[in-house]
Amino acid sequence: MRPPLLRILLVASSASVHFKPDPIGDLVFNGVASDVLRSSFYNGLQADAAFRLNPAHTLRTGFVVSGESAQVTTQDTLLPLDLMTGAPIDAPFGLVDSTSKLGWLMGVYLQDEFKLTSNLTLNLGIRFDQMYQYVDAN
Repeated sequence: MRPPLLRILLVASSASVHFKPDPIGDLVFNGVASDVLRSSFYNGLQADAAFRLNPAHTLRTGFVVSGESAQVTTQDTLLPLDLMTGAPIDAPFGLVDSTSKLGWLMGVYLQDEFKLTSNLTLNLGIRFDQMYQYVDAN
């Protein structure tokens, strides 16, 4: 039996999108000017191992664990209007909405590979994933 093959992978990434309005044009035309910032930071660990029992039989197993932090901040400037005439009735005012969420994803798998012939391989396996984010699901 050969020694197991092992692969470990660390992953990290970040992304952000920032929309900046035309404060005067958007406010006059739409009645609202929104400054929106969305950002995300992702960190994860994955490991896989393969155990070659003989030339025709290989067992594989692995797991993944990752966390992602997402944040959304919206700064709105609003122009209050008279419902009947559509004319401004007061000075613009601001609203701020900020939210964040930390989500987790975990998974594990086991696979059994049989090489039946040189052109035919049978794979049997089981996998389980669990997610804790906006919903908890598996």
